Formats: sequence, C-alpha cells, structure tokens
Amino acid sequence: EAPARAVGDAHAAITLLDRDWRIVFVNQRSADLVGASRESLIGRCIWDMYPGATTGTAFHAFTRAMRDQVVVT
Repeated sequence: EAPARAVGDAHAAITLLDRDWRIVFVNQRSADLVGASRESLIGRCIWDMYPGATTGTAFHAFTRAMRDQVVVT
C-alpha cells in the first residue's frame, strides 16, 4: 500500500495503461494536466482521448514500450 500511495502522490504525471490502451491508473498530477478527474479517466482509451497522437515520436515510443514491455520516458 505504501508504494502505491507514493506513486499516486508523485510530482510527476503518471498514467498506467493496459494492453488495450485503457487507463487503469492515473495520479492527480496527470489528471490535472488534462483537466479531468482521476475517476473520469479510468477505463478510457488513450487514443480516443488523443486521436491526433497516433503518429510521431511519442506514439512510436508508446507502442515500443507496449510491444517490448520496456519503460520509456
């Protein structure tokens, strides 16, 4: 419980996705950046939220992270 609380309270924006690109966890910093509540983001597909983000460097980094199960920043 303590590590999960530490992640939730982190100053960095943290969003965790499942294999279907759905948000399974979002900390308050990340929710604040998109102007939404944490609860309203859970279960949403990140590509539905940002349809224009399906190309470019970030998209390729995200798909590489998912495919190869590696951390990207």
